[in-house]
Amino acid sequence: MKWSIYNEIIEIVEDKEVFYLFNSLRKKYFTLDNNLKDIVQAGKNDTSAIASIHPGLYKYLISEMFIVPDDMDEVNECVKMINHNFSSESHLRITINPTLDCNLRCWYCYENHLKGSCMNQNTIESIVKHIEICARSNMLKKIQLSFFGGEPLMKYSQVVKPIIKRCSEICKKNKKLFMLSFTTNGVCLTPSVINELINLSPEVSVQVAFDGKREYHDSVKCFENGNGSYDLVKKHIVYAIKHGVMTTIRCNYTLTNIESFEELIYDFRQFWGCPNVKFSFHKVWQEPESEELFKKRESLRRVILKTGVNNNINSFYGDSLAPCYADFDNHIVINYNGDIYKCTARDFRPEHRLGYLDASGKIIYNLKAAKRKETRLTKECLSCRLLPICTVCFQRRSESTNGICPDPPTRENATINIHKYFYDVTGITGKRTNLFLN
Repeated sequence: MKWSIYNEIIEIVEDKEVFYLFNSLRKKYFTLDNNLKDIVQAGKNDTSAIASIHPGLYKYLISEMFIVPDDMDEVNECVKMINHNFSSESHLRITINPTLDCNLRCWYCYENHLKGSCMNQNTIESIVKHIEICARSNMLKKIQLSFFGGEPLMKYSQVVKPIIKRCSEICKKNKKLFMLSFTTNGVCLTPSVINELINLSPEVSVQVAFDGKREYHDSVKCFENGNGSYDLVKKHIVYAIKHGVMTTIRCNYTLTNIESFEELIYDFRQFWGCPNVKFSFHKVWQEPESEELFKKRESLRRVILKTGVNNNINSFYGDSLAPCYADFDNHIVINYNGDIYKCTARDFRPEHRLGYLDASGKIIYNLKAAKRKETRLTKECLSCRLLPICTVCFQRRSESTNGICPDPPTRENATINIHKYFYDVTGITGKRTNLFLN
C-alpha cells in the first residue's frame, strides 16, 4: 500500500493543536491532533509504519483512500474523473450573442463591439432546430440559455424573446427544466422584461457589473450624452431581486475604485440577508496585482465579513472553485452570425471559431475544435499535484506550447494553492498569504 500523491497535511494557524489530512482528488479530509499528525508524517514514505503504530488509523486511511494499493495509477484515475465530469450529458448550456453591439463603452472590455450587428431570422431558426434536436435526448435533464454579447438585451424583442418563448415550449414538450441567465449591464433590464422572463422560466439569473460607488460607476458606464447609468441600473436590479431573480452583482475592481465598493454594498443593505443575491469580486484584467491592492482588498474583506452578505471576497483561491462552464462538452457559444465558440472570455473573430451552425440546426465543427478537445491536459498536468483542483481552463491549456503549463506560478506553488482550496471549500480558517498566484 502507498500514500496517495494527492494527500496534504493542512495546518490551522489559529489552533496549533489541530491539523487536517486532506485528499484533493477525493475531496475528503479529517482532523488530526499532534500525535496522529506525527504518526501520519512518519508513514508518508512507508505506510506500514502507520499500521504498526496505529492499526485502526491505518485501516481508516485505506477505507477512505488516503492510502491506496501499490498498483493504483492515481493520475489515470484523476484523468478519468475529469473526462467523466466534463462529458456529462444531463445539462445543456447554450450561450447566445444576439449582438456584439453595446449601449455602453467600458474602458476594460475585451470585446470588439460591432455597431448594428444583430442575429438574423435564419440563425434564430437554426438555434431553435438545434435545441429541438438536443431536447430529444433521454440523458438530458435541463436546458440553460445564457445570453451574452455585446449587450444582449439591446435585442430583446428581436432576438432574445422569440428564442426564449420557443425554447420554453420545447422544454415543456420534452419535459426538460428550462433555465435562463443573462450577463448584462442592466440598462435594458426593465421591470417589463423581468416580468416576461420569470413567466417563461422557473429559474432566471442575471449578472450585472458595477464599477464601485455611483461616482466611479458613472465615470465608466455612461451613455453617449455623458449621463451615468448607476441609478437606473440599481433601480432595475432592486426590482429583479424583489421578484426572486438570482442576482449576481459583479464588482469589477481596480486599485482606484476598490475601496468604494463598501459604499456600493451599503447601497444594497436591504438585501444583505437575501439568498438570491451575491456580490462577486473580480479584478479588472488590465490591473496588475500589487502590495497596495492586496492590502486594500484585505481591508474591504474585513468590512464585508461583518455584513454577512453572500460574496466571494473571502475566498483564497478566487471565484474559480467551480469549473469553467466552457470546459463542459455540452456547452457552446453561438455568435450572432451562427459561428460556434466555446469561450466568452475571448473575442469572436472568425479565425477563433470552432465551427458554425447550419440551417438544419447541426453544428459543423472544424479542426480547431478537435484539437481543443484533444488537449484538455498538458504534459505537465500529469505530474502536477494540483490536477484534481486546477483552475486553468481547457482553452488556455490547448494554447500552451510543448506541453508546458500556461500558469507556471500556480504550478510552482501547488502546496500553497492546495491549502487555499482547502480553506475555501471547508470554510475552516487559515492564514491568508500575500502571494499573487491566481
